[in-house]
Amino acid sequence: MRGVVSAAMLAALEEFGIADCFDAVYGASAGAISGAYFLAGETWKSLPLYYQDLPARGLIDLKRVLRGKSILDLDLLFDDVMEHVRPLDYEKVLSGPVPLGVAVTLVDRMEPLLVTSFESKADLKEALRAGSWRPVLVRGTAEYRGQRAVDGSMLAALPYTLAVDDGCTHVLSLSTFPTGGYSTKPSLLGKLTARQLDRARKGLGALYLDHARKKYDGLRWLASQRDAPNADPPFVLDLAPASGEDTISRWETRLGPLVHAVERSYEMVYTTFRMGAGGERASVRAVPRWTVVPAD
Repeated sequence: MRGVVSAAMLAALEEFGIADCFDAVYGASAGAISGAYFLAGETWKSLPLYYQDLPARGLIDLKRVLRGKSILDLDLLFDDVMEHVRPLDYEKVLSGPVPLGVAVTLVDRMEPLLVTSFESKADLKEALRAGSWRPVLVRGTAEYRGQRAVDGSMLAALPYTLAVDDGCTHVLSLSTFPTGGYSTKPSLLGKLTARQLDRARKGLGALYLDHARKKYDGLRWLASQRDAPNADPPFVLDLAPASGEDTISRWETRLGPLVHAVERSYEMVYTTFRMGAGGERASVRAVPRWTVVPAD
């Protein structure tokens, strides 16, 4: 449930009232979903997805492997939760002034695809679904516009590169990993992912591992831009959890760590923009805004 980190950052940006200041929003996997809620003006609606709805409804269940099913239930996410529990206003995203860029990985062509124009709600929904189709966690491959596809982060792990490659000169990047301490060694999940990708398309696994190594070079470059930014475009400001913060695992479903991640991520964006506006950096704490609503 690592996506809760960037979702909380977007919630803070939404409250600053600057959503319309961006020329475009780019994302991969959970980041694209949170970006869609952000453009719909519903970021706060999306936050309970991560710490309340999806953990309770069993989005991630390792025991499903024993029944020959996917660990990650994308049908639950897109056809139940995002339609009925925390409905995403797809039409508002489609008709809004700021375009959404969704990254997917094309399996047979072994290349990333950035989709910025959508024909309908169904087209946007299937782009988000294909872009979240994480190998190992989800069996097989998705199909998007007649092509086999998987999670966009396989070959576009750092969405700021999507913005730069699309011609953006000033980029605000939201990272979910704490700064520093990056390891270039593939994790067990990374190795299993490469193996499954190779089964789907020979050579795709090796390409994924190569992009994973480059990802950490990109993270180090992002960190360097905070202290010594480029003199020429692109100018990229990356917001990320502080060094020493606990990394939220994609497997995390416990309420406490997830709510804590929301608090810390919101605080970080708040203090960053307060300093940028010329204010003194104060010691602040963010707390959840609990709201009473009628029960179903």
